[in-house]
Amino acid sequence: MSMHPRIANEQGAYRERRVRVSEVPASQQTGFPSNCGTASAIHAGVLSNPPPGKRILIIDDDPSIRYMLSRVLVGEGYQTTSAADGESGVSIATKMEPDLVLLDLKMPGVGGRETLKSLKITYPDIPVVVITAVSPREFGSLDGVNALLQKPLDFPTLLDTIQRLLAEPVEPG
Repeated sequence: MSMHPRIANEQGAYRERRVRVSEVPASQQTGFPSNCGTASAIHAGVLSNPPPGKRILIIDDDPSIRYMLSRVLVGEGYQTTSAADGESGVSIATKMEPDLVLLDLKMPGVGGRETLKSLKITYPDIPVVVITAVSPREFGSLDGVNALLQKPLDFPTLLDTIQRLLAEPVEPG
């Protein structure tokens, strides 16, 4: 199985390099299932250098998505907390004051739109990345969203987006 981790050259620019799982040292392998090879490379720390101690709140009703995102992000040095629904997510946000939120749109109960509105009332400047399987045409505009990523997620793009949003002043789009 091969993966496509990005590696930095001497100038700090990134390029992709195909890597076999067997090339990842055993001490850095994560035990992800074989169909999650890219996540294994990301979790092995080959992609980015996050700001230390940044807190990310993951709000998604799918436990496998929460688990995978948490594993990848913790492996990259972020602190994560997860919520299974919008109501829990808003409650957790008031306690942990996250630096960034990953938010699913389609959830039972309090959905992504309502959760986004509640979060932005309390934390108007918090970066929010919407992660969804819903087509952008289906949900229209989303005020206060800094980035939109389609499921299935491309982890290098996700990590680049998170790193960019945490490194620059927040400008909702």
